[in-house]
Amino acid sequence: MLMKLPPGPKTPSWLIPLQFNADPFGYMDAISKRYGDIVTLMSGSAPTVYVSNPLGIKEIFTSTKEISASGKLNRGFALMTGKQGVLQLDGIRHKHRRKLLMPAFHGARMQTHGQRICDLTQKVMQQQAIGKPFIGYPTMEDITVRVSIEVVMGLSEGERHNRLKQLLSLALKQMSSPSLKIAQNLPFGGRDLGRWSPQGYLLYLRQELFNLLYIEVQERRKQTQDLGTDILSELVLAKDEAGNLLTSEEVRDLLISPLFAAQDASSTALAWSLYWIHRFPHVRDRC
Repeated sequence: MLMKLPPGPKTPSWLIPLQFNADPFGYMDAISKRYGDIVTLMSGSAPTVYVSNPLGIKEIFTSTKEISASGKLNRGFALMTGKQGVLQLDGIRHKHRRKLLMPAFHGARMQTHGQRICDLTQKVMQQQAIGKPFIGYPTMEDITVRVSIEVVMGLSEGERHNRLKQLLSLALKQMSSPSLKIAQNLPFGGRDLGRWSPQGYLLYLRQELFNLLYIEVQERRKQTQDLGTDILSELVLAKDEAGNLLTSEEVRDLLISPLFAAQDASSTALAWSLYWIHRFPHVRDRC
């Protein structure tokens, strides 16, 4: 029995990424206005359903039916998140790795980091001149990346902390840069043509990031005591479904997604919050 898919544009699949990359918000807004808040877009030969309806999203995440996470759908992210990251795994392995990562983000655990988060926020905000405007996103990104490195890696400020912060920021900017998006849609544009090419520079940043994380994993394994409550310290002691310790490569790959997610998603949400608070005086005056 064939499932009837929600409506969507009949645009050729090769043209969709070009239109989306040129104006992501404008493209999705236009599609939503025409087809509604549940839309089907073609990704190659496979249909992908985008859900922006709040009740629909709630149903997806609260359904009692099993919803399998297919790593195949996220293989495009494997370049930066590693082949053994939680986004690339399926079935039992995916569930197991998610359980290893989730406790660190529960309320009780995050509350233990509360004072440190406040201290980091105050330190960054004190660098802003009072009464003068500032660009919200870079400032929020500075805060969230500092917090994520401490929570995920357990690294306080220092040479390795600063290098990791720099690599994460550079990689995120490069992944969203117009030059890379244009190059990837051109013949041979996705090849590594050296650090001066968009793809080559991204691959360089990837290798630097992977090397730094691997070294930190190896060094943390040598610590027999005084391990912290950060995600890395817990993962080096974690075991897989067969009862064996995770490999250093597995630990490294599992670290990358929460590092990027904490930096990008959180800083974007905070920047938008500042925007809307400032936009409505009656809300701003209560802060």
